[in-house]
Amino acid sequence: MLDMIVCALSPALASTGGSYVRIDGSSTLRHRRHALNRYNVDISCRIMLATIGAVGEGLVLPNVIY
Repeated sequence: MLDMIVCALSPALASTGGSYVRIDGSSTLRHRRHALNRYNVDISCRIMLATIGAVGEGLVLPNVIY
């Protein structure tokens, strides 16, 4: 499912200079930490694609408005 979302988002992000991070079940712990850090620090990274199983528990995103 995330692959289809990436295909739809990529052209729009390329035209605006934006970027995204992705975390799914195949992501290593190191990759997850790097992705979360990038999402929190890089202002051009405005989208996080994540599966519930990969980040469904214990994830705190300070940039998210609830």
